[in-house]
Amino acid sequence: MANYDYEIVNGRKIRVRPKETVSEIDKNGYFRRQPNHFTTPFGDGENDLKAEGNKRYRLVWAKLCHWSNRAAIVRELEGLEDQISVNMVEHAPHGKNLGWEYVYNENNIDPVLGDQFLSEAYYRADDDYQGRTTVPALIDTTTGKVVNNDYNWLATYFEVNFRPWHKKGAPELYPVELREEIDKMNLWLFDNINNAVYRSSFSRSNEGHFDGVNTFFADFAVPPADAREELRERKTASAPAHTTIWHFRRLNGMHSGRFRPSAPTCPQTRPIRSILETTADSTSTRPGTIWAQNLRKKRRKKRRRPADAAAADQIMDKK
Repeated sequence: MANYDYEIVNGRKIRVRPKETVSEIDKNGYFRRQPNHFTTPFGDGENDLKAEGNKRYRLVWAKLCHWSNRAAIVRELEGLEDQISVNMVEHAPHGKNLGWEYVYNENNIDPVLGDQFLSEAYYRADDDYQGRTTVPALIDTTTGKVVNNDYNWLATYFEVNFRPWHKKGAPELYPVELREEIDKMNLWLFDNINNAVYRSSFSRSNEGHFDGVNTFFADFAVPPADAREELRERKTASAPAHTTIWHFRRLNGMHSGRFRPSAPTCPQTRPIRSILETTADSTSTRPGTIWAQNLRKKRRKKRRRPADAAAADQIMDKK
């Protein structure tokens, strides 16, 4: 067994959590995400986990971790609240990083498991586990051990394997005829969008940082439906998408102060609002263009006094 660093908290011997920026960085400074450790699937096989209601399993998740949000959302959408119990964790201040803690419970103790830290269920399942303790984590309440932390598939298990316990009228989130397409899209999203953000943030070298940034911007092209045919004709479906949703804000904010790129003209080094405005053109139908156009309209409205403002003031004066 490896040598570990421990802290004593309320009489509990808690293992210090490994740092992503140390344990998951290769020799070239690239961030290499740790693989999920508890990946035994739910199914009918001899060694598979067996789906069961009556709160046999307990889902542990965190608000700030989007990997775990999906499992928590599917649990509620399918009406599994009375079948799979749940608790939330957060990081609390300690001398060292001890990982996820049940800070929302009295004395920070989970009332079902009796644990203060999520790591206790991890090491109960595998005392020599050397990775980070992550959420979501599904815990068997009969043993207090983590049985699955595979965020890629946990929501799917809730949808498919726990179907006998779904509420009446629950939505079908994983239709059989679309599963192959959904699986392919999820793999693409993980590599090119979700994990690319982390690669840009946690890498310890400029090369690793820009590898994540360039992957994100080069591959994230999701045009609105009415623009897809036009993009196909123009053969620009794979063009860099300096547009689209809130990931940009997060990406821009996370790495803007960490690295000082040597190429000041690189578009990724400029504020996201600047990128959206300067790359937008009046004929484009991309989401970022619409966002930039709306922003300019709002600015114009603020600068221009409405035509009927004077008349409105006169009416108010008479009152």
